[in-house]
Amino acid sequence: EYVGPADTFWVNDVALQTVHGWLSTDPDIAGYSYEYADGLYTALDAYEQLDIPLDDLVITVRTDEQTLFCDWAERDEPTYNIWYSAGGNFQSRVAVTAQMMNLAGA
Repeated sequence: EYVGPADTFWVNDVALQTVHGWLSTDPDIAGYSYEYADGLYTALDAYEQLDIPLDDLVITVRTDEQTLFCDWAERDEPTYNIWYSAGGNFQSRVAVTAQMMNLAGA
């Protein structure tokens, strides 16, 4: 099932509100493709707020703010994966992400 899109205007609190709303109706979201790593880092607080374990999750992002990547390393959860791309245009990143998720059975 596909949820979104949502225009969060690159505002961390709006990203958090969006993910909180999605998780409130579907706690089994398998992944997020988002432009802004730091905004998604903030958005993941929704999992803690709703007492949903952050596992079996794939994230794709384009920016490389270290908050998200440090959090990922600290969690050390083998079923939580981040795919990051700094090269290529948006279409190529989406295509690679879609294929990687397909290969992973998502």
